[in-house]
Amino acid sequence: MLGIGLPELFVLAILALIVFGPDRLPDMASKAAKAVKALRASATKAMNDLNVETEVVTKTISDLQAFTPRAILGDVVGGVMSPRPTAPAVNLSASGARQVRLEPVFDPDAT
Repeated sequence: MLGIGLPELFVLAILALIVFGPDRLPDMASKAAKAVKALRASATKAMNDLNVETEVVTKTISDLQAFTPRAILGDVVGGVMSPRPTAPAVNLSASGARQVRLEPVFDPDAT
């Protein structure tokens, strides 16, 4: 815990007892515990808000990546066009050797 061992914690407890006194020490410990609890709650809320915003940004990026002329035309035509295959096409030549044809990353119809 932050590099503080049992001997250091004991020294800090005795120092707090001397500085604050036995009457105010329980009240100070209670206030410190409430502050730590509030800090954890606000950190949890911030992490949840950040996760929600990250999901929104990720969805927006994936929507923008799918925004190609082919996709727009497919939406307009209503799915009449057949989708491109995702796996590379494999052809066997007359000699039996495999020839792999990779699809380009860009949309050749848009260039």
